[in-house]
Amino acid sequence: MATSRYILGHLSYSEIAVNLKDDQEAVIVLNPAEPTARHEVAKNMKAAFIKVGRRCVVRSQNILVEEEPGTWKQSHFMFVKPAALDHV
Repeated sequence: MATSRYILGHLSYSEIAVNLKDDQEAVIVLNPAEPTARHEVAKNMKAAFIKVGRRCVVRSQNILVEEEPGTWKQSHFMFVKPAALDHV
């Protein structure tokens, strides 16, 4: 399983694309140390879904993450939800 430096935790794009059911939504915490994480994760997640013959809709929300005790940095939650193939 290959993980991404843009995602906190041990998740892979392909695992999410294959295992996320149509009525579920994945919530992913993006790495605050990577300034392009939101763009990269959205792009890579959509590509992973397309690779397995599915589509998804992604949205994000700003959050604060404690990098070390007392040090906060802006990051994002990325919400991923499967979409119908005809959804744009």
